[in-house]
Parts: sequence; structure tokens; C-alpha cells
Amino acid sequence: MERIAVASSDGINIDRHFGQAENFYVYEIDDIGNISNKGCRHLSLSEAALSKRLEAAVELLSDVSYVLCAQIGPHAIETLAASNIVGYALPGDVQKTLQNYVKRRDLLKNLAKSSGPVIPSCGERCGSCFAGRCGL
Repeated sequence: MERIAVASSDGINIDRHFGQAENFYVYEIDDIGNISNKGCRHLSLSEAALSKRLEAAVELLSDVSYVLCAQIGPHAIETLAASNIVGYALPGDVQKTLQNYVKRRDLLKNLAKSSGPVIPSCGERCGSCFAGRCGL
């Protein structure tokens, strides 16, 4: 059994940048592929300074295996990875994405083990991700 958190503003779409997400909807997937909603976890944007906010998010999601977001930066990916959580930028419909995950989870697990987490750009126009300086 594994848990996946998705950064979503509405619980329907994966539409939030990891560093800007207030809501993480958690889903549990059993060994045969059944998906169950385990509720929403809230992280206030004003909760702490940026560095402490990342730590608070990792603590909030400490029992999940994967975090799916619309965007995520390399620093967040590395911080999650240090807690054995894989972060992916994978925007889209929550249910379709989870169903596709169930179909392909063995492949994704093998990719994560062999090559480490993929580090996508956060998509911000500041250019910091491209330059390796993005903090989110």
C-alpha cells in the first residue's frame, strides 16, 4: 500500500506549484490498484519563512511516497528525496493521473530507483530553475 499527495486548489486538478500549494489531497493505493481518498492536508502559506515552509511541507507529507504537482523546483525535489518522497511535476486531472499511475507504477518505481527523481523546471519566468537557483 502506498500514499500519493497531489497539490491541488480544488481536489479535481493537479494545478499548484509545490512551493505555493496550501492543499495536498492524499490518496492511498492498495496492492491491487484500488484508489481511496484519505482527505486533504492544509499548509498555510503564511505559516513560516520559505525555508521553514518547505520543512513543514515535508513533515506534513512524511507518510507519502510521491507528491504530484503542476510545478516543482529542484530544491524541493531534493528536500523531498532526502525524506524518501519522490516529487513529480505532473499537472492534470487528479483521477485520470492516479489511474494512469496505477497502470504504470512499476515502471515509475523502477525509474525513480535507477535514475533518481526527475528535476523539471518550475516554469517560472525568472530563469532560476534553468540556472539551478530555484528555491522551490
